[in-house]
Amino acid sequence: MLIATDAASHFELAMAAISQGKHVFVEKPLALSTTDSVALAEAAAIAGLTLMVGHTFLYSEHVIDVERALREGQVGELRYVSLQRLAYGRFREDANVIWNLGPHDVSILIHWAGGPPTAVRCVEYMFTRPTISDLAFLTLDFGDFLGHVHLSCIDPEKVRRATVAGTAGGIVYDDVGGSVRLYVNGSGVLPRTLSAANPRPPLDLELSHFAECVRTGARPRTDGIHGAIVVAVLEAATASAALGGDWIDLTMTLGQVSSATRPGPRPDRPASGPSLVPSQRTAFA
Repeated sequence: MLIATDAASHFELAMAAISQGKHVFVEKPLALSTTDSVALAEAAAIAGLTLMVGHTFLYSEHVIDVERALREGQVGELRYVSLQRLAYGRFREDANVIWNLGPHDVSILIHWAGGPPTAVRCVEYMFTRPTISDLAFLTLDFGDFLGHVHLSCIDPEKVRRATVAGTAGGIVYDDVGGSVRLYVNGSGVLPRTLSAANPRPPLDLELSHFAECVRTGARPRTDGIHGAIVVAVLEAATASAALGGDWIDLTMTLGQVSSATRPGPRPDRPASGPSLVPSQRTAFA
């Protein structure tokens, strides 16, 4: 079953489908709370069903190219990753810019990092409507590097861009221009294109992957656990914005997500390093 309704209905519809023994594909976000997201992941796991979340950009060959380059150490150790998702319009009454656009870049960051952040802070602004934000800035602490996300639906130009800075080089991913470029520090080498000239549409790859997981029982790239982690980060970002941008610690919440649904972190997750952000944080549970 494919669920592509407003986010507020995702939990009820997905749980009903799982209870009827259906494999489920849910558009992002998986639900509007970490508790509901974990409940869906657990229900699917107990029933032996496939639960997959529609984080479409994780099926972009460009995004996968960047992930592969990071795994191979082509830029050295990460220093920071900055993502921009900007445009004008797409104003929604049922979701602010954090919940409408944020799932894309948060999910990308988590995959590129090989695991979730330990803390998040966020500031948001309301320009076109009094209670629904249309501009937001998120900072995610991954221990040994920082991730920054700029979200806007009031910018005059459409931008979907990621900049990766490492100790040995960098990567610029331009989704609008359709390119991924690798830069090597101090070598005088011209930027190198990593991605294919004519990649397959991410939605095609995503739906093919869902069908394959249903057929084989394989774990989806964007399974219910990944969806729950993204929701936990968005919930914490919302809490941070309400506090004026305070750091919200995610350690306890994400520990509960992981232990309640599947074994520990992925084996390719980078080892944690010293935190780059202040230690004063508000716990989020």
